Amino acid sequence: MLALLIAVLAVYGCGAGGKDSNGTPGPGEGSPSAAADGTPGAAGTPGADNEIVPPDDLGEFLGRYVDKEITDERCSYDAAAVKVDCGDRGSYTPKPKPPDDKAGCAALIVEEEPIAVRCSSKTPLTVNYYQIAP
Repeated sequence: MLALLIAVLAVYGCGAGGKDSNGTPGPGEGSPSAAADGTPGAAGTPGADNEIVPPDDLGEFLGRYVDKEITDERCSYDAAAVKVDCGDRGSYTPKPKPPDDKAGCAALIVEEEPIAVRCSSKTPLTVNYYQIAP
């Protein structure tokens, strides 16, 4: 929970939403669309395999939940299959995949519903967020 709070504060503290002064996205941020093809994540079909991508604007996305309690539940990451298995919360295919084959992932839960998956990598040191909630 503390790590999520630090990440949220870091995003809001950047002023540019994680972009440098030239507008270049920071680590873990890219230009993939926040809308995944097909069925929306576990909110639509728990237990199904769904493609998840980073939100277009991480600060805006997490800002929707600033007044809500966010908990996390550990998920397993299979680098060979590029799958994040969150048990009853769903199974996901992160695009792009975490840069480290030993990434640690967790589902972020608000009001008993998964809203995102967070994957932390050590090499390189990166935290990627993948949007589940629309």
